[in-house]
Amino acid sequence: MNLRHKTWWGMLALWAGLALVGCSVDDNKESGTTNVPSVNEIYQEGVAKLKHSDVNGAIRYFSLIVENTRPGTPQRPMAQVYLGQIALLAGNSKIAIEKFRAALDEDPTLIPAWQALGNAYFAEKNLTGAIEVWEPLIKQNPNRISIHNNLGVAYMDLGKLDKAIEHLEKSVTLNPDNARTLNNLAQAYRRKGMEDAASVAERKLKSLRERMTQPAQTAAH
Repeated sequence: MNLRHKTWWGMLALWAGLALVGCSVDDNKESGTTNVPSVNEIYQEGVAKLKHSDVNGAIRYFSLIVENTRPGTPQRPMAQVYLGQIALLAGNSKIAIEKFRAALDEDPTLIPAWQALGNAYFAEKNLTGAIEVWEPLIKQNPNRISIHNNLGVAYMDLGKLDKAIEHLEKSVTLNPDNARTLNNLAQAYRRKGMEDAASVAERKLKSLRERMTQPAQTAAH
């Protein structure tokens, strides 16, 4: 990921304004000061930056919330999650885990933070830690396709092939057109010695990839 420094005059002005006022973002909002954006406005700007792949801009906005608002501010936990996701995508799982745990300290019910924490543990090859995070999420909502896939891969890497197949089959049942999960399931079948089942999964995967690469048919006029 390219994390090169960029300059945004708007952000520089925002930082300068906060330094001049000398108080937190939510203090300005409560006092009725209008020259500083609200916390929600800053949060939405951070989300917009991410949508436009402006990583550094997103980091600045989300960091602004974390560093200048009080615990209990509704946007703080998700700002921490976004900062953790950015760190994880940049390959810094330790920072990511710190951010996700900080989010969960403020809101222990925040599902995206739990799911992301499992991803970070998985990135660190802490498969047991990842499973311990993901399993309760599946019990809360058995239809989480991506978590079933992730659990399947984690169990497969630990050599627990029955559990791996159980979760991967569930993921494929929920979404038969997921090439990644089909591939993982075929691998799990192979490792288990279930050659016929592996061949079936591989044929489905091949057919799916062929459909995905076929040009769209144009309607006759």
